[in-house]
Amino acid sequence: MPGAKPGPVPAHDMSIWLGAYQPRMLGLVGRAADGWIPSSPYRPCEWLSAANKILDAAAVDAGRTPGSVRRIYNIDGEFTSTGTGFLQGPPRVRVEQLTELSITEGISGYVRHRVESGDAIRTFADEVAPAVRSAVSMKRNRQGKVGSDGCKK
Repeated sequence: MPGAKPGPVPAHDMSIWLGAYQPRMLGLVGRAADGWIPSSPYRPCEWLSAANKILDAAAVDAGRTPGSVRRIYNIDGEFTSTGTGFLQGPPRVRVEQLTELSITEGISGYVRHRVESGDAIRTFADEVAPAVRSAVSMKRNRQGKVGSDGCKK
């Protein structure tokens, strides 16, 4: 851009987060990004393990620890009275599923892709999020590996 000048200098470090899906971009995330944020509507949770392997290998090859790349999963789903699949069902089903993903795939946070209603936001914030934090903390403190299928129904 002709005439553009840099500045001002940011008051704090600025993170680079990418929502990458293909191997080449996952490699870039592992080598250089601060965080990775895939979306469940575009890539289901069954895909996370393979993507994490690519990302982790790239991080190691670049001299980084895989844990230095934070992972947040952009999720969809609906609260219903009975569970019929991934993130479908009552709050306790989501707590179980998101706890598994946090442990098995290293997901450190969740963002709502689409929200059904204000009640859904409140339920997620008041019931699901604190229960997932607590369950993940307990499991990590015990440090037993949870099963390999974070997408359990």
